[in-house]
Amino acid sequence: MKEAKTLLERCGRSAVSSSPYDEAWVLRSRSLREEDERELLWNLLSEQKKDGSWGASVFYIHDRVVNTLAVVLALTEREEAAQERERGLEFLRQGIPRLGEDEVETIGFELVFPGMLETARALGLALPYECEAVRAAEEMGRRKRALIPPGIFVKQTPLSHSLEAFAGYEDAGVFPNGSLGCSPAATAAFLMQRGLREECMHYLRQFQQGGWNVPSIYPFEIFEYAWILYNFLLAGLLDKVDARPALEALWRHVQAFGGASISDAFPVIDSDDTAMAYIVLKEAGYPVQPSLLEQFEEKSWFRCFEMERNPSISANIHILEAVRRTPDYPRRQEVLDKLLGFLRRTIRADGSWLDKWHISPYYCTAHALLAIGELDEELSMRALEYLRRTQNEDGGWGIRRSSEEETAYALQALVARNTSGAFQAEIDAGVRYMRTGLRPPPELWVDKGLYCPLDVVESACLVWRAGTEEEMRGAETIRLASVRRGEQARSGLAAPADPAEGDAGDDSSAPVLDCSSGT
Repeated sequence: MKEAKTLLERCGRSAVSSSPYDEAWVLRSRSLREEDERELLWNLLSEQKKDGSWGASVFYIHDRVVNTLAVVLALTEREEAAQERERGLEFLRQGIPRLGEDEVETIGFELVFPGMLETARALGLALPYECEAVRAAEEMGRRKRALIPPGIFVKQTPLSHSLEAFAGYEDAGVFPNGSLGCSPAATAAFLMQRGLREECMHYLRQFQQGGWNVPSIYPFEIFEYAWILYNFLLAGLLDKVDARPALEALWRHVQAFGGASISDAFPVIDSDDTAMAYIVLKEAGYPVQPSLLEQFEEKSWFRCFEMERNPSISANIHILEAVRRTPDYPRRQEVLDKLLGFLRRTIRADGSWLDKWHISPYYCTAHALLAIGELDEELSMRALEYLRRTQNEDGGWGIRRSSEEETAYALQALVARNTSGAFQAEIDAGVRYMRTGLRPPPELWVDKGLYCPLDVVESACLVWRAGTEEEMRGAETIRLASVRRGEQARSGLAAPADPAEGDAGDDSSAPVLDCSSGT
């Protein structure tokens, strides 16, 4: 289909929404030319919400607090925009005590939030420093910092992505693209502490061509390749488009890194990107080895990163699917039982799962259903009933209101399990919702603030928006054939070849960055 081919042709550009948090840190660094700083300041002021906050179009209190605090600090240090600054402060006075409302914090919140509060105190800003939410975040941060070995920033580490939370380090390992952890905020903070460095300035200057719409993370082309190809795999599109360039980029990366990270410029692998790359490469016929996944195994789950405070549910879900697709995986049944046990312990009372990388349970729950299949029918039925029960009147799904992204995930899972037609009514209603017109995608993915990886989201949506009924039935046939092969392999049976397979918020959406040359 034309839309899929076009999307794959631009795959790898790391298309992403902008981040007021990172824009504020870049502004605070005083590292840009005066005219660039004025443009960046204008961007920030134009992004303020009606309630005085800054952040994603979807209201999520951790996102709004961390973005707003960063912008208020930048405006205070520059002694500019007094009215906007005061509106931001008023939001923070009301919003900070509400931090307990969210089930999941934004990434590194326990590190970056207390650090910014210290700066706010030094600037004399009147904020609720003694409230319970602040005390909880500060205590969590102290526990996290106690686990960090001295001198860690000399090397390239995932913690470099949140370098702005730290002070007094001897030096930091600059990443190959001149960034600190592929984070504009961390890179700007490094310049503030260590002085101007040309490679870091080169990294920041690339955002000028996007009008200084600075993202929270950039680049992430490997993550983009893997997730787009995975969504195309589910839709039965890999043999209908020229996926070889993207697959080859993934394969080169995995061979060079011994796993997968978000980018060639981010030399720290994680289990989530590794599992997704493993799945698509294996299904495309590449000789990926189980050792890529085994290196992340812990006693009761698979870790995503070293020193993580809590395990990633979606990373374990993706490893479960990877293991299911590998009949000769070492200790296969033991590992499957471990991962299923982890999912039984982490399922919520309503039958959903929620992960730290995405604020919507529909992402994690749909991927869990795709991974579990018929390995645990009781667990699957709880999740399927959650999807059925929470469908909105307009046919879509969404934690606030229906969104195409969340609806696409629900449809992926329901179509895969619709063998008897039990979910046909829900599927039909969901497809009708997807075909009623394009809507701005909300920022549902979690970094230090919320963001939207635009092409990743579009790859999940386009088959439902533009696909024919025949194409969707074909996608269902291919997915069910994959499930059958996994179950037959688990039972020691040979699976016949399947002829259906080929050879192979409250505000408008945030500004979009496309810096194709930035990788």
